[in-house]
Amino acid sequence: MKRVRNIGIVAVLAIAALAIAQDGFKLRRMPKEGEEISMSLRADVEVMGMSAIFTAKIKDKVTKVEANGDYSVESTQSEGKIKIDAQEMDAEGGGATTTKYSAAGAILAITGQDTSEEALRMANMSAFAFEDRLYKKGETLTFENKPSKTNGNVSSKATVLVGATETLKGHECVLVTYDYKETSGEVPAESTGKVWISLKDGAPVMVEGVYKNAPFPGAPGPINAKVKIERL
Repeated sequence: MKRVRNIGIVAVLAIAALAIAQDGFKLRRMPKEGEEISMSLRADVEVMGMSAIFTAKIKDKVTKVEANGDYSVESTQSEGKIKIDAQEMDAEGGGATTTKYSAAGAILAITGQDTSEEALRMANMSAFAFEDRLYKKGETLTFENKPSKTNGNVSSKATVLVGATETLKGHECVLVTYDYKETSGEVPAESTGKVWISLKDGAPVMVEGVYKNAPFPGAPGPINAKVKIERL
């Protein structure tokens, strides 16, 4: 009888989970103070006629969650490498950078190692503010931003398509695809990509992006790149 009861409970939970998936899913981050996420980064870049591969490890730590839902994430980089042809060299990670987000996920401020307009522009190329509601598969979202001190003083427009749920690296995720374009500035940047968002915590499990004229901080000029970030 106990086994039958347990099977029944599992069935009820499975049906409930299916109902939630059919109703939709939340895309907001659900940060917990002290939470840490480690990721790997690979960027295949082209700048000034040269090609290179950059790899590194990234660690994000939620340092503060405020009463209104705003939260801060400290990011550090380690084990950076740059490979040009057969030559590989170390790339310094620099100091920590802290990004403050609204509860919806919009960037409010960046402090630390690099707070330049280029850093703000790069950060906004894959950061979207989601409402506190359920989103459904097939839903298309449009975001438009006017120039401000929090986005590098450029205007931009982005389209985000909510996809299906997938299991990736042991995480239940929602796949969203995006198309982002700056609409002002001397050399407008743009990016397209895919983000697998964890249903459990709302943070990315994997990101794949293609960047054009990207303002990578410290680079000698705009960069074209293919970027992949994965949770470890």
